[in-house]
Amino acid sequence: MGCQPGSRVTMRLDGTTVVATTTAETGASIPGVVGWFVAGVTIPPGTPPGDHMLVASCRAPDPKDARFDGYVKQHTTPVTVE
Repeated sequence: MGCQPGSRVTMRLDGTTVVATTTAETGASIPGVVGWFVAGVTIPPGTPPGDHMLVASCRAPDPKDARFDGYVKQHTTPVTVE
């Protein structure tokens, strides 16, 4: 699963610089899959060449609410800047 459906998803380069925001989908084009998200990301000018991490995070719902167990709160993807 992804983020809580309808929640805001923030993409950060190396966990600090915000490079994009989007909203987790509320509908499911694939049965049983909800909360997925897509965003176009622009690497800021002046980012040094090399390996970096793109971190997508969403605000976690109330951790005591078992209905949202399993939703990702953060997803990290490696990126290389040339």
